[in-house]
Amino acid sequence: MSELYDWLRLMVTVFALVIAHFLLRPLLGIRIEIDFLVLALLLMSIRVRPGIGAVLGLLLGAAADAASPGGFGSAMLAMTLVGYVTSWLKAAFFAENAVLDGVVIFASAWGVILLRLFLSGRGFEAGAAISALVWAPLSAAATALVGALLFAVLRPLLKPARA
Repeated sequence: MSELYDWLRLMVTVFALVIAHFLLRPLLGIRIEIDFLVLALLLMSIRVRPGIGAVLGLLLGAAADAASPGGFGSAMLAMTLVGYVTSWLKAAFFAENAVLDGVVIFASAWGVILLRLFLSGRGFEAGAAISALVWAPLSAAATALVGALLFAVLRPLLKPARA
């Protein structure tokens, strides 16, 4: 019963993060954006096997691409890679250390932003270097701060699944 309750709490949290991504993020209206979908993906992928993590990344990437059809497919590929790698390396990265969690979230969020930028074809436009080297790391840092706080609060929920 406890396992079912943990999964139910996880799904409610992921649903809240997805809703926040599409409702709260546009209301903030700043260049430094918090990527709630990456946080939702990381929350789920540390509990499952790599193949399932990749599928979850694909689904969340499709949701992200639905909001920005100009670069359709870029978020799906980026989130699929992050979901796979995160679930594969879950034992090494997600420990009882908030700083390490923040570093992993930062790297994941920045990787997703950079992959989306270059896979959508916007990486070779004017201003792409500023976007990739200034705004993307700042957005990834904001996502990492929110994610580290979220992971600290939800620590009991984040027990990795047994292999």
